[in-house]
Amino acid sequence: MDWQQLFGNVAMVFGLAMVFIGIPSQILKNYREKRCGVPITSAALSFCVFLSRICYSTTIKSHYLLIPDSFGIFLAIVILYQYFHYKKKK
Repeated sequence: MDWQQLFGNVAMVFGLAMVFIGIPSQILKNYREKRCGVPITSAALSFCVFLSRICYSTTIKSHYLLIPDSFGIFLAIVILYQYFHYKKKK
């Protein structure tokens, strides 16, 4: 296994952990508290990061980044939705 493949695998594992553990736990916390605990700048930045990484990974044809980031952008949209949804209820 070469270094590029090793780092690709490590990046994919951590990316998947963030997407399947970190972000869903924030979404669940927001739902339980009926408020978004994430500032709009962080939510928007998260969306922009996932979007730019998807564009980058498609140009270099890297599935290591594309797989977790595709799920991540969907979850970032959910957090943005929660921000505006719970903000209206105040």
